[in-house]
Amino acid sequence: MKVNFLKWPLMILAASMFIFTSCDEDDDDNNSGNNTPKTIAATVETDARFSILKAALDRTSLTSVLDDENASFTVFAPNDAAFQTLLANGGYADLDALESDLTTEGLKNVLLYHVLGVKVTSDMVTTGYVTTEAMNNDGDKLSLFVNASSGVMLNDMVAVTDADIEASNGVIHEIRSTLMPPNVAQLVAYNTEFYTSLTAALGAADGGLVNVLSDASSTFTVFAPDDDAFADLLMATNSADLNELVTNLGGTDVLRDVLLYHVTTGNVRAEDLQTGSIPTAFTGNSVMVDVGNKVTLTDGQGGMSTVEITNIQGTNGVIHNISAVLVP
Repeated sequence: MKVNFLKWPLMILAASMFIFTSCDEDDDDNNSGNNTPKTIAATVETDARFSILKAALDRTSLTSVLDDENASFTVFAPNDAAFQTLLANGGYADLDALESDLTTEGLKNVLLYHVLGVKVTSDMVTTGYVTTEAMNNDGDKLSLFVNASSGVMLNDMVAVTDADIEASNGVIHEIRSTLMPPNVAQLVAYNTEFYTSLTAALGAADGGLVNVLSDASSTFTVFAPDDDAFADLLMATNSADLNELVTNLGGTDVLRDVLLYHVTTGNVRAEDLQTGSIPTAFTGNSVMVDVGNKVTLTDGQGGMSTVEITNIQGTNGVIHNISAVLVP
């Protein structure tokens, strides 16, 4: 059954609508035994697990932000082991070297990718994309994929290990790996609940499309068909699987063209969509957009697809989930 997280014209505001499985084995250590919650910044400062995070917050001027009693945040807090792994894997001697490589603003944006602008505790459940406080170059807030189907995984790789560390201005959830702001190709790949077919198709098609959509120097808008959409296409083409679909379409070069037909240049967010024709990355071919109560796309064969989730934002573009595969 297809799950619609957000329907047009709502934006991705689901940051307050998901659950974490609480792992409370460390609760006795929360807030250093003080029954009165401190701010997130003060809680991080007094918790030995987060000494490197504290140092990173200090040098990026985020300590004062997370010390604001009038604000409300959720912080996915990498512990010291998470930062040590990040430094080792990147060949960085210390936090100074990481900051030098990323720049202070770059490090700040990485940290903000661990922050939601609302308080989200473990009694709130869903699987889907949430909006972080990190931004792309245009100031659009970046998305994070939360999979709550088996425990809680962030971007299909980082688990919440200790949930609901209470603070006076929000909540902290400990994680044992760091998160990095993703491009649009990564945001598709991270969503193993709904984009396994699209991920496989991007990898199988000619043209190195995963690398294309990972290009940091370009911006893309991807109308992304989910697994249900691909299942419908398999049925319509009498294809048992992706391999047979490729054969029935005419080869991996045709698959490339079909996938490029779902891509346009630029970061076209839902609020920027207008009724009319949009040129696609499949040269010479356009998609018709109709903006109404629901946004629909009409392909070259007259097939119609509905935009079901909007503004899944990556560093180099934006994704809109659609209900059917578009055919040139």
